[in-house]
This record gives sequence, C-alpha cells and structure tokens, in this order.
Amino acid sequence: MPNIPSIAIDKHTNQIKTVRDVFNGVDEVKSRLWHFPKEKADKYIERQNYSTLDNFVKQTNDNIKNIMFRKPIDKTAITNKEFLSYLDNIDFKNNIDTFAKELTVNRVNDGYTWILADMTSFDEKTIQTKAQAKANNLRPYLVNLLRENVTVFYNKFGEIVMAFVREYQTAIDGYNQKQTEVIKVWKDGKIETWVDDEMISIVDNPLGSYIPLTKYGNDDIPPLYDQSKQNIEHYNRNNELSLYVRVGAVPFLALFGNLKGGDDAPKTLGISDGLHFNNKDESDVKWVEMSGDNYKIISERILYHEEQMQRISVEFVSESTIKTATEVEKSSMGNEAKVLSFSQQLEESLNKSLADMGLYRDGGYGDNTITTNKDFDSNILTSQQIAQLTAMRVSGDLSYELYIELLIKGEVIPYLTEKQKETEKVLIKNEGIGLDA
Repeated sequence: MPNIPSIAIDKHTNQIKTVRDVFNGVDEVKSRLWHFPKEKADKYIERQNYSTLDNFVKQTNDNIKNIMFRKPIDKTAITNKEFLSYLDNIDFKNNIDTFAKELTVNRVNDGYTWILADMTSFDEKTIQTKAQAKANNLRPYLVNLLRENVTVFYNKFGEIVMAFVREYQTAIDGYNQKQTEVIKVWKDGKIETWVDDEMISIVDNPLGSYIPLTKYGNDDIPPLYDQSKQNIEHYNRNNELSLYVRVGAVPFLALFGNLKGGDDAPKTLGISDGLHFNNKDESDVKWVEMSGDNYKIISERILYHEEQMQRISVEFVSESTIKTATEVEKSSMGNEAKVLSFSQQLEESLNKSLADMGLYRDGGYGDNTITTNKDFDSNILTSQQIAQLTAMRVSGDLSYELYIELLIKGEVIPYLTEKQKETEKVLIKNEGIGLDA
C-alpha cells in the first residue's frame, strides 16, 4: 500500500476532528466530557449518557448553507441538454443543488474539500453504441472527497502532478456487507488501485497526465474551530450545571457529633428512625442544602460562551466591525460577508469541475457554467441592527430560535401574533432556567 504521510502528520487533523465531533452531535462529542477527579468509570459513563448538547457549530454551518442556497443554483447558461441532465444526478445520488450544499458543509467544517471529476469505468468491447453507454450509466460525474482522504503534490507551476485518493467501497454478499479501504494513485498518466498492500490494477488515465481534482476553499484551520472549542466548554459547563441542579435540588441529612451504639449506629436513616447522641450539646442533625453561588458562577460562564459563539456565527454573515451610516452607504454589507466569499469559491470550483467533466468526451459538451447565489444585500442586516439583536439575545429578551431566524431572513423584530408571543415566552423561560434543548 502506498504511504500517504501528509494525511497522517497533518497538524490540522485534530482541529478538523474537533469541529466534526461537535457538528456530528452529542454521541460524538461526549468523549470530550471532562472527567472529574476520582470519578468512578461507571459514574463518568452515566454522565456521558445523560449529557446534552446545544450544537452551535451545526447551527452556524446550517445558517451559512441556508443563506447561500436561499436561491437555487442558476443553470440557464448550460445549453447542452445531455449535460444538463447530468446535473439532475451529478454524483449518481444528488442533484447539483444538494451536491453543492454537501460540498459547502464539508468546506466550512474542514477548511476545504475536494471535487473529483471521474468517469464510469467500462469494457470497451461491450460498450459500442450511445444507447449501450446510456443503459450502463457511462458518463462523467462528480465526487466530493473529504480533505482527510486526499493528498496532492504540485509542480512549480501549481499543477497537480500526483494525487493519493482514499475511497471506501462496499461489497454486498448475501445479507452481509463488507467495506474495503481503497487507495487510488493518479500519476504519470496512470491510475493505480491499491487494496491492503497489493496493487490490484493499473489503467491509463483517460485525460493523460491531467488530474481532474478541484479544491473548494483554502483554509488550513477550519473556520469553525474556535467556535467548536467554545462549544465543547459550553457543553461541559451546561452539563455540570445540570448535575448541580440534579444533586443540589435535593437536601441531605448531615449528622454532627457521635451517635450511641458505635458500629450498631444506623447507616441508613428512614423517616421513622430515631437518633441517639452521646452528647446532645456537642451533636446535632440538620438538613443541608447546597449554596447557589456555584450555580450562579457556572450560569454566567455559560452565558459568556453563548455570547462568544453567537458573535462568531454573526461574523460569517456580516462585516466584523460596526460602521457609521455613511460608511455603510459607501460599502456594500454583502461584499464583506464571509458567506459571499464561500459562494464565489463554490462557483469557481464547480465550474472548473464541470469543465473537467467535458474533458472525458471528444469535443466536450460546450461551454457550460453555473452561477451561485450572491444576492445577500437584501437579507443582511446593518451592523447596528445586528448589534441590537445580539444585545437583546444576550439580555434574554430574544429566544435563540427567533434570533437566528431574524439573522437568516435579514429582518428586524417582526410583528408577532399572540400565539407567537406565547411561544417566545416559553422559549425564553426555558433558556432562563437552564433547561436542556
């Protein structure tokens, strides 16, 4: 098996895993629940199983995706009908819009992701006509490859001269499925396929020495890494608070002094058990409750992390600094939003990959390009409006659900019906008393 050293030693691997653990939810992130000193293993596992996660990372990723794709990809410039039909099933699973959404999710989580333009393999002896080719799905298609599964090497001109691509192939044998790791090496006009330590095939690259890989994004450090770190601490603090409430809500009986009976003294007390002290002047029994000071400290820390994570979320759909009204007039808000940069990168990457698809056909399919949505001005609030909404959210006057909805729609506080007002009251109340979402 060929070695792919840069995947194994990538200094950003742990950062990517941190983001993905949080994004994938509580079942993944529970391994990051802090272990209390001297906490028994069974108690730690119990806390993990009862833990809950307010997933700000996924919410931020979803918000970026929803804003970018509030309008579908424009395909009107594609005139070749055959090629246009490919976009309805671009990777044999999804249409171009769904495929682009998955690309964006992976780009935001990982910092960048890869698109491979590939061609269905076939036997030239059996495929002789267009009808046979269509019946056997013989056509070019796109594949999204995660950052961790691709390593490329460039020449001095910035061209990819060798690529290692890790794939996972599933074979069905009766009622059983077996997943096999496959490494494909593109180099010197050849494509080698390796399984375990054996090269099982080597074929000509139909595109010669050209390797049809396209990179979407260029962030070595994942954009949501800082927020993920905050989210993990928020997750721990929130669950500490839940444990505190669960334990502290129940008073416990404390005994002071010495009981009569020595070893015969009761170890478990019931409501009808009597207590006999050796010296009642030096002994006592009291119901003890935990102080609320710790609860307050943890709650304040949780609110701090929520404020920081919400600030990071807002930065992706607005400018990072508050400007005066005059400055806002001179500069379009949308042009400074990070989400616009993501959309531009997506358009360039997809169009390059679509052009690569055309290379698999003699004569190509013509000049076929798509256009991604960049109309963000109309639904992006001014920085002053965002600051006002954020202040309302932090002060507890706005639920998280409505806060995010207003940011996505680009609206100030809308008129609320009585039913909507009651829903807001319930949401804010639940947040205020620390109920798990």
